[in-house]
Amino acid sequence: MSVNDLTVLVVEREPSVARVICDALERRGHEVAVVASATEALKRPCPQVLVTRLDLGEPSGFDLMAEFQRRPAPPRTIVFSPSPTKAQCRRAFSLGASEFLAQPFRLDDLIASVEASTARPAAVFEQTYCAAQGAIEACPRELAAFALRCTVSPTARARIATAAAELVENCVRHAYGAEGGLVEVRAVIDDRECVLTVTDRGRGFGSGEEAREALDRVRCLADSTEIDSRPGQGCTVTARFGASRVDFDDGRSVDLSEFDYLAPDTVREVLRSIEVDDLGEIFQLSPAIAVVIGRLLNGARTFPVAAGPAAAKAISPPSDRS
Repeated sequence: MSVNDLTVLVVEREPSVARVICDALERRGHEVAVVASATEALKRPCPQVLVTRLDLGEPSGFDLMAEFQRRPAPPRTIVFSPSPTKAQCRRAFSLGASEFLAQPFRLDDLIASVEASTARPAAVFEQTYCAAQGAIEACPRELAAFALRCTVSPTARARIATAAAELVENCVRHAYGAEGGLVEVRAVIDDRECVLTVTDRGRGFGSGEEAREALDRVRCLADSTEIDSRPGQGCTVTARFGASRVDFDDGRSVDLSEFDYLAPDTVREVLRSIEVDDLGEIFQLSPAIAVVIGRLLNGARTFPVAAGPAAAKAISPPSDRS
């Protein structure tokens, strides 16, 4: 993620201090929300960065930090206090704080703390395959598994793996003759995108209709595509895909169509919501997740859920019998 497009939640009870912090961060290009208490903060979607005063009353800054740490993707947290003690510092860091600033602090120090590396390190997939039929099946399967471990959404995984299969097949069919050769596949996934490169050392990208059609399909799947083909020296195709990690949207309309499974916090939120709302108006579900929620509603007696007829009908799981 860029250091200039972070979502930041500022929790400060003094309006003048909150305004100064907010203005400074917004000038840097961040999306900033300001609240005056931990109670208000916990009603907000989880930000990428939390900036909070420690002495907020009840609930305290410590309570706020502890609750956000229970979220599926807890924020990077910067804490500040007029007179921090060693005990407070130890507790704050044990609750996941990245920085503890003593007031008064320089705005430059706060900005540097907010913009310190918030993104997870890029993950790299590197594999070399023999240019043979087996690579056309092995590469997309292994690449999709890698993207799954990186928590890339199912739709993005499918696009990435399908494009990789097209490019590897082109190498197998057109890059080498009977002597064979190698296909190098590299994918770099960070919080925003996947950059896929497929390289051969053969004849270059095929010039026939099949090769052109394969490249056209890759262009349809990817957000951008570059090709560097040199006759007799090989070819490198680079394809970029938006691959943001799946998460909740804005708290009201939640897209669950991209989830492979539901974390316990998500399950509890969905089931609580069904008590008072029609499921179809709040959540967008994949068929698999609809079955999961339907089974939870119909069979989990420990949950205090009273789903309305419309919601129960909308997510009732199909029979296991063929």
